[in-house]
Amino acid sequence: MTQPFDVLVVGARCAGATTALHYARQGRRVLLVDRARLGSDTLSTHALMRAGVQALVQLGVEPTLRARGTPVVRHTTIHYGREAPIEVDIVPKHGVQGLLAPRRTVLDRVLVEAAVDAGVEVRFGTSLHAVTHEDHGRVNGAVLHCRGVRETVRARLVVGADGRRSTVAEQVGARTLLQSPRGTSNAYAYVSGLPQDTYEWTYDAAASSGIIPTNEGLACVFVCGAPKNVQSRLAADPVKGWQQLLRRAHPDVAERVFAGHRETPVYRFSGAVGHLKQAAGPGWALVGDAGYFKDPLTAHGITDALRDAALLASATDARGEVGPSYAECRDTLARPFLAITDALARHDWDLERVQCLHQALHDEMKRERSWLLAQAA
Repeated sequence: MTQPFDVLVVGARCAGATTALHYARQGRRVLLVDRARLGSDTLSTHALMRAGVQALVQLGVEPTLRARGTPVVRHTTIHYGREAPIEVDIVPKHGVQGLLAPRRTVLDRVLVEAAVDAGVEVRFGTSLHAVTHEDHGRVNGAVLHCRGVRETVRARLVVGADGRRSTVAEQVGARTLLQSPRGTSNAYAYVSGLPQDTYEWTYDAAASSGIIPTNEGLACVFVCGAPKNVQSRLAADPVKGWQQLLRRAHPDVAERVFAGHRETPVYRFSGAVGHLKQAAGPGWALVGDAGYFKDPLTAHGITDALRDAALLASATDARGEVGPSYAECRDTLARPFLAITDALARHDWDLERVQCLHQALHDEMKRERSWLLAQAA
């Protein structure tokens, strides 16, 4: 039995590492664990919206990400069908000079390093076996497993940041407040030779796509659509199916992608059910995909994780109790995003409808940025 921690965070990717960093900067004793190794890759859209970059600026890690080769995105191009594209410049504001889309091998490592610098104890190769409880039911720690050895760790608060299949959420019995049907199926690859300063999105009822510049001179090029339209094309030959779907999304954009060089295999994600789970309970809380997951089409998952980590830390009192403001604010911000994302992921819209949905999404992102600025004031 080790000396009790103030906070045990299970999951050391962007949600968990950021949560641990916030708590450590409050002066709390924090243990951060993850079953994977430091710097391992994971499925991700990479793209950060302005609120996400704003959160990284406030954390002080944005310069490190740029120094490690993350390109600054200063422009967005949006195609609706074959209409003339909409061009949007990213105007510097509130310390945000442009958007970022770091590889998770870079982002997660930088956040863990910042957490260590703040005093967090980090253990990789360590998995959660079970949460532990006091006699009256309050969570008070966990049994951890590392290299064949089990250890019981006491903590005032256990935070599940262990992804959409969260073991913490399952063991504490977190209620599902909202559930959405499985959304899009996706295929993506990393391509060199494409512009490094522009997000490019295409929307068509048959398929949608995105070009997201990231580290090492690569862009993550994805295509998505209704599962029935995507999976059949990918089944026999993922590369050929990816190419066909990119052409369906927008032939001119596809040809520019093909003029580059595909550096990786084509990876697939068949889609998953979205959820909004109970945010916290006696001695526990959820952050990131563990508590709130939606289809990746809107590329807002990392931004959500960074936002909710800050919200959770600010709502936790000195005894490790999470106040109701965490759930209230998280759910107020999350519910509209989840509804809009579900509507987009169905791919049953016409071009007028999808533009209306994107305007609603833009309005929600403005509201989110205002909240972050208010928190930092």
